[in-house]
Amino acid sequence: MLTFIKRFPLVTFFAISIGSFYLGAALLGIVPEALYPLFIYGTALGALLVVAVTEGRAGVRAWASRIVRWRVGLLWYAVALGLPIVLKFAAYGLNLALGAPAPPAEAWGAWAEVPFEFIFVFLTLALGEELGFRGYALPKLLERHSPLAASLILGVMRVIWHVPLVVLAGDSPWVFAIVIAGDILFTWIFLHTRGSVLIAMLLHSSLNASGALFGGLFTGAYAAQNYLLLVALFVAAAVALLLIAGPGLARRRAAPAASVVAAPAVAAK
Repeated sequence: MLTFIKRFPLVTFFAISIGSFYLGAALLGIVPEALYPLFIYGTALGALLVVAVTEGRAGVRAWASRIVRWRVGLLWYAVALGLPIVLKFAAYGLNLALGAPAPPAEAWGAWAEVPFEFIFVFLTLALGEELGFRGYALPKLLERHSPLAASLILGVMRVIWHVPLVVLAGDSPWVFAIVIAGDILFTWIFLHTRGSVLIAMLLHSSLNASGALFGGLFTGAYAAQNYLLLVALFVAAAVALLLIAGPGLARRRAAPAASVVAAPAVAAK
């Protein structure tokens, strides 16, 4: 088993990550709901196991250090926290322009829930997923692939990871488009913050927690229309990024990606 892990570390990681989440889906209704975050933590624990076996104690310390890599400049905090909000406000505005009725004033009262939702997501979904996907898988993929190729490969694996949310939890299949487009945006931010998992967690938390507000503004066909507009905006943002930074994202880096993301982050000027 140890030989297999050392020879196929990424395969092992994705098998543990996807397998643990699918196990949680299979136990839906059997295991208490409060325990379901444990199955999400399978992604982080899978990364920890693979790093411990393949890189030893020093590798584990380097892997864990990415979660406290906070000196990245205020700009990237603003991007991580604000980008999902900007995209969701843009979808909201377009939905109104296309005929959706303005939600009643009391619908905006859900703002009060956003901070609590943010903390919950940060400590469960973001911590469990990002320590594995961005803390381990993305740097390993960047060692052999361009940032764009690494984003697409990771995006496909995360689509597979998200399948139970569509099949069992009722999420729209269009979430897969957000996952793929979002992973391109995540990688761009990840590279500009020297591999900060903390920033990835903040971005993930902002994306999910803002649903507590925007998710209840529309109903019926207008809610579906709003979601499709959000999908289109995520795809448009990824395409715009590729048009602006495409050559850099599509090109293999001269320096090993592991050294790029392992270097201490410096504050943006």
